[in-house]
Amino acid sequence: MKETPEQPTENGSRYRVESISRALGVLAHLDEVGETSVSAIAESARVTENFVASALGALERRGLARRVGADPDKWALGFGWLQLANASRRQIDLREIALPVMRRMRDDVDETIVLSFVRRHRRVNVEFIESTQNVRRVRQVGPEIPLYVGAAGRVLLSGFSEAELLAYLASAAAADGVVINGLDVEAYARQVAVVRETGVAVAEREFSVDVCAVSTPIRDHNGRVVAALSISAPADRFTPSLRQTAERVARIGAREISTLVGFVGGRPAPSSD
Repeated sequence: MKETPEQPTENGSRYRVESISRALGVLAHLDEVGETSVSAIAESARVTENFVASALGALERRGLARRVGADPDKWALGFGWLQLANASRRQIDLREIALPVMRRMRDDVDETIVLSFVRRHRRVNVEFIESTQNVRRVRQVGPEIPLYVGAAGRVLLSGFSEAELLAYLASAAAADGVVINGLDVEAYARQVAVVRETGVAVAEREFSVDVCAVSTPIRDHNGRVVAALSISAPADRFTPSLRQTAERVARIGAREISTLVGFVGGRPAPSSD
């Protein structure tokens, strides 16, 4: 007997994947033809007009689709895509600028150098230059890590305003549950304030029991923290002497990269609440 295919339910993962696929069809049509109507999108993407209207409403709220002129049925791509494209371009440019500096830093300390960005309020390690030593931090590009974990996270959070930091900690607690609920938020906020003041964060056996790290902020032309530059080493090699050297090398490297992307020093630009 031929089995009846499983029917998707509204809360099922299959339904969500199919909805995302149809929404991408809506975006593809907008990208291809420019200004268009709900009915034209529905025909091109082979979905109902009700689905198109709902998808466009969600995209409009995020700035990814927009109504054109006074006609309520004329749509185009929103300007939010430009912001996303610019952010992506800036990160790629920064990565290319940082790599030669990161290689020199590795040669100075022979420990692993890491470049990290914020993505959706999480930390992403986007580039590594590995130590040449047999025991070293290995490449882990891509996985997203909660911002409240590790030296690089505190450096990235030092670019948040006080209000943004408290809002982030509240949202992270709601998302991560018991893990962050055990965190002393006031004490953590004081740690971030120290990073703002000193320009360096240190984590010993925090992200991993056998890893320590020193991290410093990279700033753009406005003085805003746009990335974290870290030196990561096995805990049994992280002596006071190495820590002191790593702090010096990390500060010099971050200052050089920041200068290359337009930061001229002075007081960093304040974050907006």
